[in-house]
Amino acid sequence: MIWADQKVEKLKELCYEGKSNKEIAEILKCSVTEVYAKRSQLKITIRICKQHMTLNIQEPKVISKGLSKKVKQAFNDLQDVLLLEMASDWTSVKDAHAYSWMSYILISLEESFNEMIKNKI
Repeated sequence: MIWADQKVEKLKELCYEGKSNKEIAEILKCSVTEVYAKRSQLKITIRICKQHMTLNIQEPKVISKGLSKKVKQAFNDLQDVLLLEMASDWTSVKDAHAYSWMSYILISLEESFNEMIKNKI
């Protein structure tokens, strides 16, 4: 079976809703084996889906066709740590310079990732 993007998205949605492979197969009009194989390929295990449901976590959504919320938050968190270290009284001038350089690289990397995602590179 060829999985169109729309079917893959529906598969993910149904998985995170807690549907069984059999239920998903009936909805998508395919075999249970195909559902199992695609879930395996996408690494969407039943355990992961149960954790998402338990924690009431939705599949990460993309912010304005850019980075997902979790990735964006990770960049922000790392940026905050670097800035705090630069401002620390215990940080040497040499280390502060290194943190400043890492901060610059981090901003450039985040912008590059955003471009890659927007342009689907």
